[in-house]
Amino acid sequence: MSTPALARSPGCGSPLALARRRRRRTTGVVLGGLLATLVGVLAVRVLLGDYTVTPVDLVRILRGEMIPVATFVVMESKLPRAVTALLGGMCLGAAGALLQDHVRNPVASPDVLGVTSGAGLGAVVGAVVLDLRGPAVTGCALAGAVVATALVVGLAGRGPRASTRLIVGGVATAAACHALVQWVLLRSSITGAHEALLWVTGSLGAATWDGIRWLALATLVLLPLAVTVGRVSEITALGDDLAAGLGVDLRRTRAAVLVLVVLLVAAVCALTGPIAFVALLSGPIARRLLRGRPTVVAAALVGAITLVTADHVAAYALPGTNLPVGVVTGAIGAPFLIWLITRRPTEVR
Repeated sequence: MSTPALARSPGCGSPLALARRRRRRTTGVVLGGLLATLVGVLAVRVLLGDYTVTPVDLVRILRGEMIPVATFVVMESKLPRAVTALLGGMCLGAAGALLQDHVRNPVASPDVLGVTSGAGLGAVVGAVVLDLRGPAVTGCALAGAVVATALVVGLAGRGPRASTRLIVGGVATAAACHALVQWVLLRSSITGAHEALLWVTGSLGAATWDGIRWLALATLVLLPLAVTVGRVSEITALGDDLAAGLGVDLRRTRAAVLVLVVLLVAAVCALTGPIAFVALLSGPIARRLLRGRPTVVAAALVGAITLVTADHVAAYALPGTNLPVGVVTGAIGAPFLIWLITRRPTEVR
């Protein structure tokens, strides 16, 4: 076989095969680096702080040994918050990347589109007005997210300007949800309003192992589905006409994306409240690390790293003050959103 024919063949030496191997190698390196970073920030969150724990003592505690003070601090405070941040960050990161890739807009996150605000409103009504607890609050958060999403999608409609109407409708819906939350808080007792206000800001302070079990179950079920649907969204990102030509059912894919985004966000909001900007940050950061290629897995890892780090900063940045984690993510995310809009205006459409 001649050399030109060999170069054109789809074998191991073809340019296409080399590009695919290079892409897989880059993806593996990035995912490996993100996973190592996540392990590192988890170790910092659990071991360091105002009460330090040695790695040896941590292993002993996880094996069931009782160490005075250390066991209580790790099992009732540090570890629940770290695990909640891990699971919640993965869900929010995956939801943000899934939505952004599908609508091909880097600011189309659940925060901006009102999904998070709707879930937060539903949970506040369930917890403050209806005095519900546990899974019932999760159901209220899910209902609020579904109603908000349906309203935003209805306002967006179809057509070439649907993406713009989606964002504008999402901003309006989020503002309405925030106003209703404030109204509910004004009508509640002082104690209830104070607790609900901390929760609405986004906080991991109330993390419990019972709530973590529900969130872990949701993560185990929804995250693989998000990865599967995300692979289809990579095709829709090429354009509706090309995706339809390749056999993608756009209506079914769009419905699957919205359902998964709502479920992922509602599962997190029911336990932590609406944590702002984690979903928005994760997708663009993961895409930049992978040189423009979208991936739900990378965004989920970025979301987990972001939320675990933000929770550590919120707990120890100001001595004697334990800030809600939503304050830290908001302080980081707001400038990032401004940068994203001003830096890449052609993508925000």
